[in-house]
Amino acid sequence: ELPSFTFFNFLSSYYNIEQSYEVNRLNHDSLSSQITSAIGAEFGRTTADDILFPTKGYNLSFQIEEANSIPYFAAKIAGREYKGAIFYRLLFNSSVYGSFGRIRNNIFAMKFKTGHLQAFYGTYAGIPLNRTFYAGGSNSIRGWRSQDQELIPKGTPTVKSALNEGINVKGGTFLLEGSFEWRSRFVESFGSALFIDYGNTWLGYKKFRFDEVALGTGFGFRYYTQVAPFRIDFGFKLYNPVSKLYIWDSWDKRFFKNIEFHFGIGEAF
Repeated sequence: ELPSFTFFNFLSSYYNIEQSYEVNRLNHDSLSSQITSAIGAEFGRTTADDILFPTKGYNLSFQIEEANSIPYFAAKIAGREYKGAIFYRLLFNSSVYGSFGRIRNNIFAMKFKTGHLQAFYGTYAGIPLNRTFYAGGSNSIRGWRSQDQELIPKGTPTVKSALNEGINVKGGTFLLEGSFEWRSRFVESFGSALFIDYGNTWLGYKKFRFDEVALGTGFGFRYYTQVAPFRIDFGFKLYNPVSKLYIWDSWDKRFFKNIEFHFGIGEAF
């Protein structure tokens, strides 16, 4: 009973209530606690021909989220001042796949992802750590570790989360990242990949600078099962936006100081 052509073919909505505890390391270890009430939706279109090893098609997804308007109005009704932040969060993710040859064992894949976060009541300080954007890791820029502090905007506060005993830095409010990847499946269960990743996070899209876009490159191996592909990737910092140096200017004689290892289940995108 649907029309002959429908662009969006998936939709999901959610409502989350979370309580977070953070210790601000730059403010005499002061403890802050807040409840985040978030309502959002994710929708998009997928035409990829295979979940485990897509050879053609594309995926598009849009995520829209609004947080904390409910506790804000609850505080107003109770006659109290609301000390948190009301904010919205937008995230767009896309990937495209194309094959070469009739066997479709050589695939060229691209990914582009961007996100924007902004408080329209309160300030950035009232946005919880887990709602900000991070770059780096096995599904991001693979020359860096997950939530690497080199890919955190300058000026963000250092905090300690109750969910993570290590010291973290709050992420950015604007995210831009992408990947180019060549995938080759040379036997039924084994494959390899060559990739170039790029991106970073900033405190707002107006702070974006091309010389602060990190570049990572590397290679990886895949083992395909009926459940999911298992992969290991070896990433290198092709261009480091912190030092403003390329890999040939910053190569360490200790080889393993130059490389990041990532193990994952499923393709990077």
